[in-house]
Amino acid sequence: MPAKYIQMSNTLRTAITEGEYKSGSRLPTEQQLMEQFGVSRQTVRNALEILTKEGLIQRRQGSGTVVLEQKPKSENNTIAIVISFANSYIFPSLLMDAQQVLLENGFSALVYGTDNQFEKERKILLQLLEHPVRGMIVEGTKSALPNPNLDLYRQLRDSGVPIVFLHSCYPELSCPVIRDDDESGGYLAAQHLLQKGHTRIGGIFKLDDRQGILRFSGMMHALRDAEVSFQEESVFWFDTNQRVSLVEQGSTGWLEDYAAQLANRCTAVICYNDEIAYRLLDILLHAGVRVPQQLAIISFDNSHYSSLGAVGLTSLAPDPGKLGTLAAQRILELVRGKQPQSQKLPWKLVTRKST
Repeated sequence: MPAKYIQMSNTLRTAITEGEYKSGSRLPTEQQLMEQFGVSRQTVRNALEILTKEGLIQRRQGSGTVVLEQKPKSENNTIAIVISFANSYIFPSLLMDAQQVLLENGFSALVYGTDNQFEKERKILLQLLEHPVRGMIVEGTKSALPNPNLDLYRQLRDSGVPIVFLHSCYPELSCPVIRDDDESGGYLAAQHLLQKGHTRIGGIFKLDDRQGILRFSGMMHALRDAEVSFQEESVFWFDTNQRVSLVEQGSTGWLEDYAAQLANRCTAVICYNDEIAYRLLDILLHAGVRVPQQLAIISFDNSHYSSLGAVGLTSLAPDPGKLGTLAAQRILELVRGKQPQSQKLPWKLVTRKST
């Protein structure tokens, strides 16, 4: 299910386009919208920001939020953005960057969330086949696994709908992909720990998404180049269901089990992302493990999670603003008949106390 701010922006957009809020009229105040939708003020502001970038509303000092006159469109200029978890911490800024580029070029975006489930992805693709869009930006579902929906992707592509992938692409489809250089990131993370003197390095990676596989591969290459032996039992693999149980349901059992094993086997660990690293850090500290004295931690994304815990997390930072912007630029190039290339973006190491 899409994040609350996306659901809210979709509802308000429909109300505006269907005339419930006419040109020149004012939307309810932020407080009224908070009460109407049962959401926080930040959710309201994120939703209004999307509509502002789409040119539907304008926020005026002293006058509230005013609905702008809508110009009729002569053609379908809608781009579908299909992502896994719209409420994940990495996506709000990515979506806004992409939407800004699309808006500046006369296009709008429809955002769909698959929850990283094949069945939900299939329903979305069938809907897009029935109601075509000009193009699609897609984060594939469980990209490390065989996808049962490749037939629908091919139908969409064959019907003239161009597709750009985020983070990874299915090898069976010849589509450009915009992604972070995850293998180099895994190498950089392991290299940093090796330079700190660690030789017993563990990892926790996501099994069913391609990024996890590549980050693990980069770690392994760094250890091999340094002639450091690798203990297979020091690496733990988790999947989407375990991620949901941890992040959305607060079920920490599987991560606690791994943390107990990790502290006895390793002096450092590479985490798939900040979301996992933050929770692992909390579990370790509550168990009396000192970070980084007994166990160093490094992760990916350099998000707000990096500074939330009692110990700041060393993390690899993506190129800010690039992923969403480039994905939008590439889909527009495809729409206009060009053939853009795939692109990998470098990571940058941001050191904090956890290493």
